[in-house]
Amino acid sequence: MEKVTDIKHSGKYSIKNNPLKDNTVKYTSTFDLVQEHIYYAIEFVYASNQLVNPGQFDMYPLGGVPSGKPEYGNINFDSLKIQEWNKLSFYFKAKDSYSYWFRPFYTYAQDIIYFDDIMLIDLTEAFENGNEPTKEYLDKYLNYFDGTYTFIYK
Repeated sequence: MEKVTDIKHSGKYSIKNNPLKDNTVKYTSTFDLVQEHIYYAIEFVYASNQLVNPGQFDMYPLGGVPSGKPEYGNINFDSLKIQEWNKLSFYFKAKDSYSYWFRPFYTYAQDIIYFDDIMLIDLTEAFENGNEPTKEYLDKYLNYFDGTYTFIYK
């Protein structure tokens, strides 16, 4: 993975995978989810060409799951529009308090893909229980956060 400036959604950089250096590419962070909290995950993805081996965007338990499938998300990159920024998001209520890998990008490295404006938001923490915005509202109005923008939900 490397920072690049030539193709970006917002800000100064985006993240580009490097299929020549990595066999399996994954960009992950670990988060502890809070049971019954509602979360919203978002990212923007840019593919230069048709993908050979599409990846996915998901949340995966640290200890794994018996089914081998992600717990939340599991958004495949197989339907990305080529040479434009694609907004991907998922919304979920945590079933339990547990540690998860937040995986904006997980695939075998055969394709060059750019990633930008990656966020995971605990909506219950930010807006209080019962006041969380809907996925439809967030998909429509939340596109990036540059550190200076104040998002107001009414």
